[in-house]
Amino acid sequence: MFWSLPEYIPRQSRKPWEGTGACISSAKEFELLPSDRHHGLPLLYAWQLTVVDNSVRNECRKSLTRWGIQNPKEFIKLIELTYITNDPQMREDLLSCAYGVASCLTEEHPTLKTMAQWMLVNIFDPDKVAITLNAVIRFAARAVVERAYMFGFITQEEVEKARPPYPTGSHFAELDSYASRNYKEGYGLGSGPIHGDLAQYVLDKGFTDFFKQQGYDSSTELIKDGVNWETYRKKF
Repeated sequence: MFWSLPEYIPRQSRKPWEGTGACISSAKEFELLPSDRHHGLPLLYAWQLTVVDNSVRNECRKSLTRWGIQNPKEFIKLIELTYITNDPQMREDLLSCAYGVASCLTEEHPTLKTMAQWMLVNIFDPDKVAITLNAVIRFAARAVVERAYMFGFITQEEVEKARPPYPTGSHFAELDSYASRNYKEGYGLGSGPIHGDLAQYVLDKGFTDFFKQQGYDSSTELIKDGVNWETYRKKF
């Protein structure tokens, strides 16, 4: 919980984690240096990727990527040490950093081969890629492998393992029958297929602007050709 907290939480319940603090990436005296080893400060930066504040995660990703470009061997050790975490957000950010590091490595860096081989074993093994459903992780890992192939570090057969289509597993998530029977709209048990962030941010941003006209005031409803488009937008 400590690593996931934002830098400020209002004091409402008198809990020890409430109040004002500073994330590692915000403290200037803890900036990553080329001399840092993977099990030192970079490890703390990696744990900081679990934070709920996206701006902090962004700074951590940039710092880890810069450090990794300067220390590719140590960066691989950091990946090996931290990817076993069960935090999907942390895994995604770590692989995004790996993508950035690999993008700056060339034929002069045999470490690129080591990184690609790690991706082939830990991401693209048939049993593992079948349960790795995160598109960011798959894309970043494939980019590392493709980069290594471009410089001749791996074979055609190896790079094909990182290219879709990927094998699928036979395991299905168990259905929560209780939640499905007790579903109700809005707050309550269960949720529909279009719910939460998907409904409020993702889909809404995808088509909102299509229903606006120049000079349109969002405080009024848009009625065109006898159709109340604002009501339609909110409903769907």
